[in-house]
Amino acid sequence: MNLVKITIVCFCIQLLMTTCKVDDTKNTASPQVSSDISESKKNGVFVKEYRIGRISFDSDSDRFAFAIDKMWVEKAWKYSYIGGIEKLEKFQLVIKPHGEGYFDSYLEDWGLCLGSDCSSGMGSGNIEKDISEISETMIFDIVKYSSKYEYNNYRKVGTLGVRKM
Repeated sequence: MNLVKITIVCFCIQLLMTTCKVDDTKNTASPQVSSDISESKKNGVFVKEYRIGRISFDSDSDRFAFAIDKMWVEKAWKYSYIGGIEKLEKFQLVIKPHGEGYFDSYLEDWGLCLGSDCSSGMGSGNIEKDISEISETMIFDIVKYSSKYEYNNYRKVGTLGVRKM
């Protein structure tokens, strides 16, 4: 008798998930990053496109090279349980690198700080940095971590200035 009840409950749950179009293949807990500006606009989260105003390093030994295709701010978002997306209350700066492989070790070795916040992430092959407010220009500290995954121990090696296009 218990087996019949369990089977009926499982069937009802599966039916509910199917009819409500719950997509269990997408991460619905973590904020996401658009893969490009057109996806950001399609999702209705695009805010502004930015470009590098200036980049400087404190010493030649800390220089690293990378090329940026696009840089934009979008409303932070995540996938909704019932399909579509859910917009969050914060913003994120997204940096799309030129080509692949430039940022393979980015999160292990480098970071962007805005004030005292040095957290940044990666998604859809792009670098993502949470920001609390949007302005015409923003200045980030470029930091180098002292060792892999030790994000609280870093030193400033340069500055990245960005401005609205």
